[in-house]
Amino acid sequence: MNITSETSDKTYYVTETVNNVPQNPIKFTGTIYGLTRSMGFLAPPFADYAGATFNSFVPKVAGWTKITNEAEMAAIVNDGTAVDVNGNLNTQNKYYLGASFSLPADWKGPTAWSGSVSAREKSTNNQPNIILEGCGFTITTSKPIFPELPGGAVGNDGTHSVIRNLVIAGNITVDEVALANTDEASYSAVNSYNNGRSVGALVGKANGGIFENITNNANITLNYQTNARVGGIIGSIFNDDITMTNCVNNGKIMASVSGDKYGVGGIVGLIGYDSQDVNAKFINCTNNKEVRNNSIAESHVYAGGIVGVKYTDDTEAYIIDCLNNGKVFAKTAYGSYYANRLQQNIHVIKTTPISTAEEFMNISGKKAYSLTNDITITSCNTKDFKGFLVGNGHSVTTPDKLFENASESIIFNVVEVNSP
Repeated sequence: MNITSETSDKTYYVTETVNNVPQNPIKFTGTIYGLTRSMGFLAPPFADYAGATFNSFVPKVAGWTKITNEAEMAAIVNDGTAVDVNGNLNTQNKYYLGASFSLPADWKGPTAWSGSVSAREKSTNNQPNIILEGCGFTITTSKPIFPELPGGAVGNDGTHSVIRNLVIAGNITVDEVALANTDEASYSAVNSYNNGRSVGALVGKANGGIFENITNNANITLNYQTNARVGGIIGSIFNDDITMTNCVNNGKIMASVSGDKYGVGGIVGLIGYDSQDVNAKFINCTNNKEVRNNSIAESHVYAGGIVGVKYTDDTEAYIIDCLNNGKVFAKTAYGSYYANRLQQNIHVIKTTPISTAEEFMNISGKKAYSLTNDITITSCNTKDFKGFLVGNGHSVTTPDKLFENASESIIFNVVEVNSP
């Protein structure tokens, strides 16, 4: 079936049984009739098919586990490494949503992740990871979907969890009464780390990860006495690198806390802690609602439209082509993109779009650029480039290499394709 974004709302019929079909990376809202035939997919059939109708057609997705309800969500296990050091997906721990559903009021995260090991110990061990494709469906919740998301070991071993194409709804309120009954050893609904609380609609505390096309529509409120980290998508990021692309917060984010050393952000509350070397990238992320830190503390009270606070000097953060449309307030410091007690190593970047080979060949100097589509060049760029290039997953096909002189540049998420 040759389905494009322009024909994604049409009706289709499966005319033959086929296997090893790659994922179509579009939003599909049309109808597919199976006609007693089947299709075997290597990944969920579409990146987003929450509005589609499948009639007598059940896609067979090899190596993936389908989730359609709370019980199946609770059964997620993390018993292998989801992404290798080269960023390649393997065949373990892969899940995808096949329907929208709600989580119960007493949700504490996947059952298999509970145990006697504390949240701090979980974060500092090399925990296996997961891949979760939301496929455009919605999870409604009153608690963080993942109280803590395991990641690579401290020191960055190159492994990450991946969560994509998910919508979150509901109202998340965490107060002193709920926290009084929190048992960290049982992997509680709001994790504890250095006497602090991390709350986000998707993840409380993330130990690295890759997050793409996550939309939060849930309001988040935290009432606690000290050291809180609150974000629309993720509460806090520790231990390992993270990339967030095309993530949107549409929920009001509020915290009323009496202690210090914390941040409230539209996308993420806090990045890094102690002396952790964390590299964080936020690309095309948007906050559309109010972000407010109502702490009565005298210091270390932060709020930001994208990031609440980058806590340590060892953390490098890039805020690329992001947008804040909400009001932001905090007592100590606040800003449209971030509020920070350590101003160095955080970069707000606006890029120039690149869509043709001619534009690519003119990249030079210390400017910032971003690819908007795949391109092909006939020779490498010979200009002196010391700037910033984000590929947004697009490819550059070249017979040689991308640049002759780019040793001082920062280039990431560009797929380089060599052709003879």
